Amino acid sequence: MSSSQVNLEDFRIPLEAIIRATKDFSRKNQVGEGGFGTVYRGQVSEHPKKYLVAIKRLDPKAYQGTNQFTKEVNLVSSFNHPNIIPFVGYCDDANEKIIVFKYASNSSLEQNLCDPEKRRCLTWEQRLKICLGAARGIKYLHSGVGEHSRVIHRDLKSANILLDENMEANICDFGLSRRSPRNQQDTRVCTRPCGTSFYMDPVYKERGTLSKESDIYSFGVIMFEVSSGMMAYNEWRFEDTKELYLIGHVRSYYDDGGLVDGLDRLIDSTIKDQIDMSSFEKFNKIAHECINLDVSKRPTVDRIINTIVEALNIQKIIARAVSPLDFGSINQLYFCLSNTHILLDRGYLSFQLDKESGKKCYMLGGKELYIALQDDNEYRKWGHIAESRFAEVCILKKVCWLEIRGKIASVMLSQNNTYVVYLVYQTTSDSHGHSVPATTMVSFCGIGMVTENVYLQKSEASEIWKENYVFPQRRKDGWMEIKLGEFEYNDGDNGEVEMAYVENNWGHWKKGLIVEGIELRPK
Repeated sequence: MSSSQVNLEDFRIPLEAIIRATKDFSRKNQVGEGGFGTVYRGQVSEHPKKYLVAIKRLDPKAYQGTNQFTKEVNLVSSFNHPNIIPFVGYCDDANEKIIVFKYASNSSLEQNLCDPEKRRCLTWEQRLKICLGAARGIKYLHSGVGEHSRVIHRDLKSANILLDENMEANICDFGLSRRSPRNQQDTRVCTRPCGTSFYMDPVYKERGTLSKESDIYSFGVIMFEVSSGMMAYNEWRFEDTKELYLIGHVRSYYDDGGLVDGLDRLIDSTIKDQIDMSSFEKFNKIAHECINLDVSKRPTVDRIINTIVEALNIQKIIARAVSPLDFGSINQLYFCLSNTHILLDRGYLSFQLDKESGKKCYMLGGKELYIALQDDNEYRKWGHIAESRFAEVCILKKVCWLEIRGKIASVMLSQNNTYVVYLVYQTTSDSHGHSVPATTMVSFCGIGMVTENVYLQKSEASEIWKENYVFPQRRKDGWMEIKLGEFEYNDGDNGEVEMAYVENNWGHWKKGLIVEGIELRPK
């Protein structure tokens, strides 16, 4: 067996090692069973990575000969994405057909939703993150695996979304998957309908025409399972409705208006108190578009991802807000967030949406920063200023060493954007010592921007300034700001943004500086 991308012989695992890992396929090691065969948990001691693995022993009756097995192994060995279950190896000794994957310690999404205790522990924010990861995995499959082909999964369901130790989604089970040419815009393939009935696209089932939109339909069903806590294959009945499967209730609410207070019934009662309704409605609206019977009206996977990100951001912001937000609709919420800042995290962090771009802006207040000697009352004091958005600001009394540092997790920002970082401050009427050059630094993902000759005040004695000097600007709100640097945040980037202002000229005493915070704004 060979692959254009990997040498599959390097992934061959002897049958003896599989037998030892599963204790001769003991039922005690069994973790799953289905029409394809049986899955066992074990540890292959011969493998260089000693983590637990899932050993999928295929039923010969479920496979159409060696050729189909070879196709699946070639396919899964070509994947490389954090939301696709990692391939470990395979075995085809002695008529056995076995594929080995990394073991997902938190079982499947289906098992987490079916188990009442696990479902109760699965927060709305976690559910959004799981769906976001799965959607990114689908995008990877549909966008092109390798140089020449894309993949249609054909059997997406909650049982085929595994959760690792960090509750990250991993798509699995590619036995029914089909490749299609990457350079071909039309992804439709004529084939005998296969998959799991309650998740299968009705258009594909009726016409035998498979497309990437078939996967989108299946994912929409999964999204409704996640938000409702109801499984697609169980019948559900409410007081004023007949017994219907999940998608029947969904269509009754959205398409027929048949459910009184129907949206409320589509919310999992175990997480009802923690859900922000605007986040929930945005999520369910895109899920409903996914199951549209008109294939052309189903959303792209990119739009699904963007919508889940928005729903997740709304949930996070609302949950972290110091004061309740008063809004009646998504539009009112966005109007509120783009016209005023709100305080998060005990009031130490300020958030607002940029009016023009809709991108996220943050200001880290003084209490969220490291300011050298900030806890020493001899050098600093904390006080309230009416013009500040924060309850307290840091007021510099007298120091010869000034260092201000802050950091923020990149996941809080808007992706595919350049951010500019500013120190926001004022000076008192008796301030002095700030007309000496400082150094600023902004660092993210191993890329740092260092700027020298940064001045908080212009020296009265100096009339000529060099072009590479950085000066402060007065803002519309009356505060001063000085640019610390900028950075790019793109898809796939992860980590913390570190920002600093440092002036350690020991010969100059400094006093009268009021630090409001460090602000990050889209460029």
